[in-house]
Amino acid sequence: MNGGARHGIGVPVGLLGAALICFAGSKGLNDMMREAQVFYGRGSAHTVTAAACTVLAAAAVAVLASARWVSPVAALLAGGVHLVLGGVVLVDLGTAMELYEAISVGEDAARSMFSAGASGFYLFVAVALLASAAVPHRWRSPASPAGSASPASPAPHAPYAAPAPGPWGGRSPKDS
Repeated sequence: MNGGARHGIGVPVGLLGAALICFAGSKGLNDMMREAQVFYGRGSAHTVTAAACTVLAAAAVAVLASARWVSPVAALLAGGVHLVLGGVVLVDLGTAMELYEAISVGEDAARSMFSAGASGFYLFVAVALLASAAVPHRWRSPASPAGSASPASPAPHAPYAAPAPGPWGGRSPKDS
C-alpha cells in the first residue's frame, strides 16, 4: 500500500479510534471509580465490564500509537480530538459538560465523559497519541516484504563486460 492510501485510510481509522477510546475509556474509568467507592475493592460483575472497557481503550491507544500499518494521521486525529475533550475542562466546566452532553448518548455517558475529562484521562491520551505522531519514521511507508520489488526501486543492472585485450596482447607493459 502506498503512503497516500495509507494516510487516507488513517482518517477514518483515527476518528473511529478516537470514539472507541473516548467512550470505552470513560466508561471503564468511571465504572472502576464507582466500584471502588461502593464496594471498597470487593468487586462485582460491573468490575469485569469496567476492566474490559479500560483494556479495550488501552489497546486502541497502543494500536494507534505504535502499529506500523496504521498511518500517523490516525494518531494525530485521535490525539487532537482528545486534546479538545481534555482541554475544554481546563477552560470551563460548564462548557465541558455541554460538549459532553452534545456528543454522548444519555446522561450517564456524559457524566462518565466528564469524570474522564476532569481526571486528566483525555489529556494523557492526547499527549501519548500526539507524541507518537510526531516521530518522523512513522510518516514513511513500511518496508516492502523481502523479495518484492517496489515501484520506486531501480531496475537491476547488467554486469560489466570484460575489457578488450590491449595493444600488448592481453599482457601489461610491465611483463615485457
